[in-house]
Amino acid sequence: MKKQVRYAIFIVLILMVSMISMSSSNPGNQQQNQQAKDQAIKSVIVNQLIENKIMQGNNIQVTVSNDTITLNGAVSTLASKRMAVQDAHKVAEGYQIVNNITVQAPQLTDKALADAVLKRLSNHVFYSIFDWIIVNADNGVVTLAGWVYVPWHKTEFVHQAEKVAGVKKLVDDIKVLPTSSTDDQIRERAARLIYNNPTFENYANNVNPPIHIIVDNGHVILEGVVDSNYAKGLAGNIVRFDTDALSVDNQLMVAK
Repeated sequence: MKKQVRYAIFIVLILMVSMISMSSSNPGNQQQNQQAKDQAIKSVIVNQLIENKIMQGNNIQVTVSNDTITLNGAVSTLASKRMAVQDAHKVAEGYQIVNNITVQAPQLTDKALADAVLKRLSNHVFYSIFDWIIVNADNGVVTLAGWVYVPWHKTEFVHQAEKVAGVKKLVDDIKVLPTSSTDDQIRERAARLIYNNPTFENYANNVNPPIHIIVDNGHVILEGVVDSNYAKGLAGNIVRFDTDALSVDNQLMVAK
């Protein structure tokens, strides 16, 4: 696919060079040459959108005129809308892009949409016990909050949320935790002590271990779900008394 795109862009560049040469020798053909260049750029953009499965049938219309690319139509996800702009930008970097694409997604209840986004994020390979994402939805507007301990996780989780059908707009309130060797030591020790404790052995075997450890400048927040008040208290005491945490905010929920 990449070879096809590069080839198409190469053809457009050749056309542009040819048009410039023609324009310099015959000024009367400038308008006609511009139209031909716009058509060539449009063809490459359409090819890109089809290759990336963003354009299916006639769901997107592309117009190129006066150094401006206008995108109209509808897609099923916010990610497709963003990728359409990226595809257009790759073909003609110097052109202004007007994105009129709308997201037409299935109507879901706020809870169903929030649950769908959270499920996608919590099952992501990069979502760890040192991250905690909170998802809220309101009429298709999804807000992501919480913490990530690796900066690029924030961008990745936002992009993953955009791929969920039903998300029409996304608000990113995720906080990136500070880089700190002391915090790293606290989170690693806390995780080791908790998940090596016999009470939490069954938790450690889960694909997604339920206790999340958020460390922010020495202050620890425990998030997640445990099966008893005893387990909640034990996890908090392990971090409070057996690590160098400055404080412990135990937000663990007890499953009903």
